[in-house]
Amino acid sequence: MLQLSDQIDPTFLLSYGNQRADIHKRGFLDFSDFQVFVKYLRRRPEVEDLMRSLSGSSESVNPVAFKTFLRKTQMVRFYIFS
Repeated sequence: MLQLSDQIDPTFLLSYGNQRADIHKRGFLDFSDFQVFVKYLRRRPEVEDLMRSLSGSSESVNPVAFKTFLRKTQMVRFYIFS
């Protein structure tokens, strides 16, 4: 098994993979199941929540809402040089 991180327990990964990605309940993952497994591992619920709060959906944020978020929440200052 590839070493993903010292902080991830391989037993947890196998259990998580079987619970979430083994959609056919066969006890192993084929390539499409593995793709689902990786998708679950890469999922960032906190980012999805942020996107939803900015745009009403987790699909996209318009530029104005994103700039407002950067300015008000992240306190990013924009400087325009001419």
